[in-house]
Amino acid sequence: MVQVIDDWVTARKLALIFEARVGPGKLLACSCDLVSALDQRPVARQMRHSLLTYMADARFEPKNTMTIRQLTDLLREPSPLEKLGATVSASNHHPSHPPDLALDGNPATIWHTNWEPMAQPPHELRLDLKESVRLQGLTYLPRQDMANGRIARFEIYVSTDGNQWGQAVAAGTWPNDAALKTVRFDRPQTARFVKLVALREVRGQPYASVAEIDILTE
Repeated sequence: MVQVIDDWVTARKLALIFEARVGPGKLLACSCDLVSALDQRPVARQMRHSLLTYMADARFEPKNTMTIRQLTDLLREPSPLEKLGATVSASNHHPSHPPDLALDGNPATIWHTNWEPMAQPPHELRLDLKESVRLQGLTYLPRQDMANGRIARFEIYVSTDGNQWGQAVAAGTWPNDAALKTVRFDRPQTARFVKLVALREVRGQPYASVAEIDILTE
C-alpha cells in the first residue's frame, strides 16, 4: 500500500504499509511508529486513525495471501545488542557508511572504512553494551554484495571501562565468503565494551567493512 526505495544502489521495493490475508483473518502491517507520543505527533495520530478507519470498512479486503511461516519470519526477535540498547563507534568510517549500520539489522547496509582520504589498517569497531554482560563470543556478518572490506585477520578485545583492553580474547583469520562468522571465546568474559580489530582485508586492501555484528551471551 505504501512503498519506499532504500537507496539508489540496491533500489529494493520495500513495504512501509502492507495488507494480506493470513489464515482465516486479515492483516494490515505498518512499520512506522503509530503508538508512542501521539499527542505530540499529529501526523502519526492521523495516520493511525486513517488506517483503523480503513480496516473497519468493507473496502478492507486484501487480495494477497501470506502463510503463517512468512509472517513469523517477518517478526524477528531483537538481537542481543538491540535488547541492550548498545551503541557502536569506529576508528574511522566513510561518510556514507557510518558504524551504526553494523547494528541496524539490515545485512545490505555496512560500516565501511574511509577511502576519501584512505584510512590505513588496523581498523577498530567498538561496542558499548551500556552494562556489564557475561560474553561467550561474537558474530560477524561480512558484506554480502562483494569482497571489498571483508575482514580476514582479526582480533577481539573486551574491557570494563573502555580504556584498558588487555590481551586479545580471540584472534584468527576468516575466509573470503559471505557466511556468518562465529567466534567463541576460550572462557566467558564479563565486560561492558567489546572491540573488533580488523588487521587485514581478504585481498590485502586497506579497507574493512561489517554488515552486522552481534554478541553471544550466556
